[in-house]
Amino acid sequence: MSTDTPHQTTTAEDWAPLLDEALRPTARPPGAWTDASFGALGGSSLQAYHLVALGERRLGRAPDLPRLLSDAPLGEVLTAARPVDARPAPPPPPGDRPLLPGQEPMLTAHLAGRDAAYRLMFSLTAPDLDSTRVAAALRALTTRHESLRTRFATEGDTFVRRVLPQWRVPLRELELPAGPGDPATRMEALLAPAAGGHLRPFEQPPWCAFVGRSAEDDDVLTLLLHHTIADGWSVGVLLREFAEFYGTPGAAAGSAPVPDSSLSRYRERAGSGRLADDLGRVAERLADAPAGRRLPGPDGAQDGPFDPEGGRLPFVLPPDVRDAVEAVARRAGVRRPVVLLAAWALVLGRRAGTEDLVLGMPTSGRFRAGQFDAVGLLTRVAPLRIRLEPGHTVADHLRATAAEHGAALRDSEAPYEDVVRHLAAHPVRGSNAPAPFAFAAHDELVPATVDLAGTPAAVTEGHCRGAVFDAILYLRRWGSEPALALEYSVGTVGPRTAAALAGALLTTLREFAQDPDAPIGPLTGLSAVERARVTASARPTPPAADGPPGLWDRFAATVERCPDAVAVTDPAAGHTLTYRQLDRAAARYAAVLRRAGVGAGDRVIVQVDRSAAEVVAVLALLRTGACYVPVPRETAADWRTEVLRVTGATVAVTSAGLRGDWPERVRPVAPWAPDPAPDDESQIAQPQPQPQPRTADSTAYVSFTSGTTGTPKGVEVPDRAVIRLATDPDLLRAADDEDPGRRRSMLRMAPLAFDASTLELFHPLLNGDRVTILPPGPAAPREIGAFLREEGVTHAWLTAGLFRLMARHEAAALGALRQVLTGGDVVSPAHVRTVMEAGPGLRVTNGYGPTENTTFTTVHHVTSAEEVGDTVPIGRPVNGTGVLVADEAGRPVPPGVDGELYATGLGLAHGYAGDAGRTAAAFVTLPWLAGERAYATGDVVRWDDTGRLLFRGRRDRQIKVRGHRVELAAIEAHLRARPGVVDAHVSAVGTDDSDETDRAVLAAVVGPPASALRELVTSLADTFPPYARPALWCLVPSLPLNHNGKVDTAALAARAQPTERFLTEARETDQAREATAGQPSASPEPAVREPTADDLVEEVAGVWRLLLGGDDFDYDEAFFDAGGDSLQLTEMRDALRKRFPGVRITSVDIYRAPTVNRLAAHIKEGLRGA
Repeated sequence: MSTDTPHQTTTAEDWAPLLDEALRPTARPPGAWTDASFGALGGSSLQAYHLVALGERRLGRAPDLPRLLSDAPLGEVLTAARPVDARPAPPPPPGDRPLLPGQEPMLTAHLAGRDAAYRLMFSLTAPDLDSTRVAAALRALTTRHESLRTRFATEGDTFVRRVLPQWRVPLRELELPAGPGDPATRMEALLAPAAGGHLRPFEQPPWCAFVGRSAEDDDVLTLLLHHTIADGWSVGVLLREFAEFYGTPGAAAGSAPVPDSSLSRYRERAGSGRLADDLGRVAERLADAPAGRRLPGPDGAQDGPFDPEGGRLPFVLPPDVRDAVEAVARRAGVRRPVVLLAAWALVLGRRAGTEDLVLGMPTSGRFRAGQFDAVGLLTRVAPLRIRLEPGHTVADHLRATAAEHGAALRDSEAPYEDVVRHLAAHPVRGSNAPAPFAFAAHDELVPATVDLAGTPAAVTEGHCRGAVFDAILYLRRWGSEPALALEYSVGTVGPRTAAALAGALLTTLREFAQDPDAPIGPLTGLSAVERARVTASARPTPPAADGPPGLWDRFAATVERCPDAVAVTDPAAGHTLTYRQLDRAAARYAAVLRRAGVGAGDRVIVQVDRSAAEVVAVLALLRTGACYVPVPRETAADWRTEVLRVTGATVAVTSAGLRGDWPERVRPVAPWAPDPAPDDESQIAQPQPQPQPRTADSTAYVSFTSGTTGTPKGVEVPDRAVIRLATDPDLLRAADDEDPGRRRSMLRMAPLAFDASTLELFHPLLNGDRVTILPPGPAAPREIGAFLREEGVTHAWLTAGLFRLMARHEAAALGALRQVLTGGDVVSPAHVRTVMEAGPGLRVTNGYGPTENTTFTTVHHVTSAEEVGDTVPIGRPVNGTGVLVADEAGRPVPPGVDGELYATGLGLAHGYAGDAGRTAAAFVTLPWLAGERAYATGDVVRWDDTGRLLFRGRRDRQIKVRGHRVELAAIEAHLRARPGVVDAHVSAVGTDDSDETDRAVLAAVVGPPASALRELVTSLADTFPPYARPALWCLVPSLPLNHNGKVDTAALAARAQPTERFLTEARETDQAREATAGQPSASPEPAVREPTADDLVEEVAGVWRLLLGGDDFDYDEAFFDAGGDSLQLTEMRDALRKRFPGVRITSVDIYRAPTVNRLAAHIKEGLRGA
């Protein structure tokens, strides 16, 4: 190799011929080029490396490679090139050497059995491979590159590279059976599962070769290499040199540059302070970046341990997408990989729920021409931060991404491990920190084909079933059909999400090209398939149009169909009314209301206990064209005053005993009572006022709820909303599958003010079924169970809280029904399972829905105990309702991603009576729905893989305490999972308007004995930070319910105690119980003894709990499988050494004994020898 004398200075003219040579076969655009970036001239990464090599060899100058690949003006980069000595350093002799950056975590992963991601596989497919030439070429490569003669050894807690003077690579021939797919794919299927057995870094140089031969296909040569001795760049070098040696047998191998130059450069930069500068710039770029943002996994979780089992999804860019990438790259003045990176970041950000994310970007790690031909682990992973600014146009986003790409390349000499240490970025349960996602442009590293003695051989990359990142996108090759691959963690991301990511990338690239000047804020990151599903769910399917539009006319039509069927049974009052009798009673009572001044459009208070009289009042008001306003008898005076103010009601249907609840201006009307002679023809013949016409938009009732503010809100519910519920053919199952004529019997139990009463009243009355009324007043589970049996009830609706009680005490009574509907709060899977087991033919329905969308928005039916999982979904939308799950910007989110639930369709209320401001805030028009009116529920949900909605919590259950966000649902789930806890409820004490410092978390638990409470309280310290732990506690026999059947948080707050007082009283209770039981006094302090095997197991487990932040691991589960990482393993080693100073405990010992039980056994053995 010739090297000219280094120039003292260089000019742009000196570099022009080198630039032309580096850009071949691309022609440099005519005219001035110094102000353009290298990428703008069409230069690729590989051409940039070529230009650096030419500069070093011809001019003795090396331009800064990261700056050359950035958007910096090329003239500035080249004239600032530093003088270098291009002569290669002599290779060190064989022997032991320190590890290169990046090798230690790969070796630790190998010892832990988690290194599948570090097994590389590449194949050459060609006809009639010559075995002699193949063996000779492999020997030449081994002689030339010392990495191919390197194995590894342990020295105490450290690893070393051991370079052997010679090595013969294992070459095996296989008979490749005929079958589908190309030969390379079949070789992958054979070798990938067994790759770990062939690559043993601590026993021999970890690489080998196989030749597969088949009578029907071409031959295939497959190389297996461990990443510790070769990176992606190395593979390209090896394949090209293999082709040269294969084509010219006996050619001198020579000595290639050794990878130690990378270590020398690293040490030089560390000593000079330049590495610190790199790390400082990285820290500045990543300052305050959100940590731990990951994709939801296959089960919806985002916090599970990283799973190193990997999958790879290869795919191509269709011609239109390829053209779109090239067009938008030209328009924005960026390189093609930047366009892919920008789109990939947007897709990931939308799924991870963030507009600010950190990705890893593998780079070659070769910064000098002398390293370009080196084989070894020189690669670096550079973290880059992509912000998805909503106001940025596509072109702005691309240019910002290009700038960050250039900055990351500039700082890429800092090894990833150094970055992690510098940022103190501990991995999240085994994931890569701070970058769980990555992007790699490998399109120029590995050739598509090589020439084997005049025969073209196709290059194929295999996959050994591992993953390093949650998800990494590879650009494998550009051309007429660009090839990409998505490598993903099977357990952390999963194949379904991987396929959706690939589809979303294609859609986003098309959207980029459609209008580069459009803002990226509205872009959803959805795939075409996901978009179609979201659209279908958001647009409700209209119900059948047959039948009158108003509620009274619908009821009248039912009366005509079945006049003699029983409509209402009121056992407490002794009333049973047929549909004809109920119709006449409602008509006569409507006349009474008319005489009291009630007319169409009026709002009338109904303060009547559960009874036939209540049913008659409701129907009579609908007949007059009015709407009813239910008010329970126990309602507070302030609430009643607000109801009157909002509704303007002047008439109240109420009993004489409650007359004092209302001011003089409100006219009381006594509830309906049956006529003394109900069959008197003269009474029947009296003319009754005609029903007032009603439309679908007539207001049926106004239901007052408090929401999260405590101030009553009057929800105006139209007739159409109720009719859409009553006419849903799939909502309630038949009373008897064998007898279609048998009528349902619906339990009437919910307060009229609770919108579940809408289902209990109108579904039966509009379908010819029977309303069976539970006697008024509170009822215990035993009383309810007896009533269900005695009255032949077939269908019942229970609040989630009451359902729990019935499941515990009267499961058999529920099991005898045809269908139980429950909801209003989170439904317990355990209790659903209990009820299903008690009634094999039962259907349990989890019905979800806010009052503003009329009783049910979605439902999920369970027909067997085996269907019940860890949670009970809230299911799919009911008839006439649409749902949209959207992020904070109103964009629809893909399956598995949390978002707020929006409801559309016929079930929507008109709004809040007399409150236009609240109505406008809650009933919105989302831009994505193109004018469709929607109700923002405030509930956080997500779609699962099967198209069902899962309830995740209330937005208002995400509170702030002292400036920190706290998830109450997460604390609740933790407590429910603890041994002995039957139920738990976590709430916030303090309103949304209170100062964050005045807000506290309250935890109520059911079930655990007092002796277990301290352990229960302290268990939170393993998982939750101090500000998120409950400051108030109470132990209750069961969760108290309010009059609507929901957990009574006010009652819990009244009996709550601060943590220490709570624990003190529990301890005193235990002590008193022990004294009563005559417990013996404490025995003398035992003598010091040697720890037992159980003691050691618990000691080791205690260290694991501290490191892993909890006890979610089995004693026979490997540390890495439980979510640990190599940094935490080192901390474990140090902690155990302090506890057992006489026992030799090294990192290698822990790798070889990776579970609690095995590690405790190792320590036990060490204590015997100490």
